[in-house]
Amino acid sequence: MLGNIVLMPIMILSITSLLSIILRGVKDEIAHIPTSILSAIASIFMILSSVLVFTNGEVCVKFMALDLCMDCLSAFYSLVIGIVGLSASIYSISYMSRFIGEYSLSWFGFCYSLFLLSMYMVVL
Repeated sequence: MLGNIVLMPIMILSITSLLSIILRGVKDEIAHIPTSILSAIASIFMILSSVLVFTNGEVCVKFMALDLCMDCLSAFYSLVIGIVGLSASIYSISYMSRFIGEYSLSWFGFCYSLFLLSMYMVVL
């Protein structure tokens, strides 16, 4: 059970990056809203997994061909990434609205979700 919570941000952020590519051709003006919301949910799972590792100890999970382990040090950095990612995801919903029509907001969602995913994967 604890291993599934550690893997949830990876799954959610992967789905978010694919969703932003799908929404690119359909509705670029609203593409940033679901990607920001899903990134916020993934950040909440990062915070939750960090707290559970602090209380229960180290967690190791097998993901594809990788062995992902979260100890207290990686839980601390995951907590920091989760807090910063959550605040940036919430703030970006209103902030990115001013760039509708000027820039590709689906490209923002793709890059932002991959950025959060890569930071999370580095600390595991």
